[in-house]
Amino acid sequence: MGFLEWVSHNWISLLQSAGIIGSLLFTGLTLRLDAKERRDSHVLSVTLAHRELWTNLYKRPELSRVLDPNADLTNRPVTHEEEMFVLLLIVHLNTAQEVLKSRKFAIEDGALRRDIRWFLSLPIPEVVWEKTKGRQDSAFVSFVESCRASSNERPPFTS
Repeated sequence: MGFLEWVSHNWISLLQSAGIIGSLLFTGLTLRLDAKERRDSHVLSVTLAHRELWTNLYKRPELSRVLDPNADLTNRPVTHEEEMFVLLLIVHLNTAQEVLKSRKFAIEDGALRRDIRWFLSLPIPEVVWEKTKGRQDSAFVSFVESCRASSNERPPFTS
């Protein structure tokens, strides 16, 4: 019994098997593309939230002290609005870190660490961080504290 004879007797089974294998491959490809699309969507959402948060800083001049490296907290303590803004940034950073970690996103870790170190070295963000870090996830606190402790380069945006 030759191959062609076997095919003529079993063509239905062969066709069914090819259909099953093809649909499994198609389903696997679809699941992979869907997962990639969801991860990309999460990164886009984090980016939009980041833009919205920082836009508030420019739309609301009363928040300008947040980025002032010479803010005098003795004569003018942190305002409620400044504290809320920094808290929103801390929550955003935690969320962004989780999204990036789960996505296995290749970012320059050094740049993120320098940005965190720079931001939390400013007087207002530093005070708010110290006040609220006890209410944060311990892994996130460890990450942020390791960023603050690193000193491989000078912080960005300094004069």
